[in-house]
Amino acid sequence: CGIAQRCGAQAFKSRAQNRYRISTAVARATSCAISTTKMALALAISTLADATLLFHHPSAAPLARRVVDADPSAVRLGGCSWQAFEDGFPNLTIDAADVDAIENGAECAFLACLDTPAAVFGNMALIYALAQLGARHFRVLVPFFATGTMERVDAVGQVATAAAMARILSATPHCGSGPSTVVVYDVHALQEQFYFSDNVHVQLKSAVPLLHEKLAELAARPGGPAPVVVYPDDGSAKRFAPRLAEYESVRCSKVRDGDARVVAIK
Repeated sequence: CGIAQRCGAQAFKSRAQNRYRISTAVARATSCAISTTKMALALAISTLADATLLFHHPSAAPLARRVVDADPSAVRLGGCSWQAFEDGFPNLTIDAADVDAIENGAECAFLACLDTPAAVFGNMALIYALAQLGARHFRVLVPFFATGTMERVDAVGQVATAAAMARILSATPHCGSGPSTVVVYDVHALQEQFYFSDNVHVQLKSAVPLLHEKLAELAARPGGPAPVVVYPDDGSAKRFAPRLAEYESVRCSKVRDGDARVVAIK
């Protein structure tokens, strides 16, 4: 009994170290892979023994490869054929070997790209299929929640499309261990996490620590100009300025001038 307890403790410690190693490696791999609005994807994948299978939308292929290159022993690319029928609807096929691995309890994640309405259907079709295969843990990684800026209504009849997208993601089937996890990075408004149903776990992550690293590199350049952080509106300044207080900043504010909207610099 004592030997079993020690083995269990060692296995738990190994898994925890592996999770930390993956999160760190992926965070660094993504720091130069995407634009400032989607600056980094600090991948929060939990692994047990085998490498996590990372599937992705075709437009996210460069970022997915960088993730794998950062630690190929912990993450490997999942195979999927992304084709289309004559009518334009996606024709998707998951590699048979990866299907067997998932059905046998492999960890699985999907790097989504929901930037355009046309891409949503293919993404969600594969997300639902992967979850139903019964992966031990399944995570949907959303580096850019595209409808996030339409999270509230100001008049009767307006549609909060952020809530609609949250409902679509909330329909993700359970995986082998229970609800799937949806990971969203730097969501536009923190309250959007409550648009998701209890059918999925929601994790809000931020790339601000990676932004800190990049700004520190720029500030350390000999003879180079000091970095300046520009906030596009009062909301972004209120949310992020306290975390970047050591840098000079410029704030933009939207001001109404009759029917026109003018951007004022503060």
